[in-house]
Amino acid sequence: MRKASLITLASILTIGLTVHGQSRTSQNYDGPKIGGTITETWADLEDFSALVKNSPLIIKGKVLKTQSRIERKGAANEWPFTYSDIEIKEVYKDTLGTNPRTITVSQIGGPIDGIVAVNQRNPAFEIGDEYILILRPNDGKAWVVAQSIGRFHLDNGRVYQKHKSANDKLDNGWNALLKANGYPTDVPEQEFVSKIESLELPTPNPIEPEPNRQKSQWLK
Repeated sequence: MRKASLITLASILTIGLTVHGQSRTSQNYDGPKIGGTITETWADLEDFSALVKNSPLIIKGKVLKTQSRIERKGAANEWPFTYSDIEIKEVYKDTLGTNPRTITVSQIGGPIDGIVAVNQRNPAFEIGDEYILILRPNDGKAWVVAQSIGRFHLDNGRVYQKHKSANDKLDNGWNALLKANGYPTDVPEQEFVSKIESLELPTPNPIEPEPNRQKSQWLK
């Protein structure tokens, strides 16, 4: 088995991934290898309270399946994306009233033709792992992690949200910024859920099913 190369998608400068073709998948992509840097930044980092209040869907879920492919995101560049099917275990907020059982979450980065493009702030989910996810819709195709930081890994009953890269100073600064903005990490799961529930979430307004209502493209 060929060992995957590792490319880091940092969060400071944008160089871009210049490859050719459109909508290639990890199964059949035989073009140029991916190289470069991807940026995921926001002008204003929302604190934890705002992230929760401004996001319509918050769930606990398990990753069932992932697929990565190259997609065109502009006239000159193409980008790797990973789409993950998430089985819903718990719903903590659903202001759209969709009551989903399975959703698809889109992330920049992922394995393409033996190369793993790692987005340090929001790396591709691992099959079988469980997360609490704070989600927002994106282009009607899939959900996205809010500001790429609304993802919290569950491990042995505890919740984690930390930035990890090869640069310890960058990690320390980023983790300190998250802490200053109220982001909990390395806390018991129930404590984390209670913090979400304490933020005075709006009461969901369920949408009654209708025979001719078209299902949302975000849901399976």
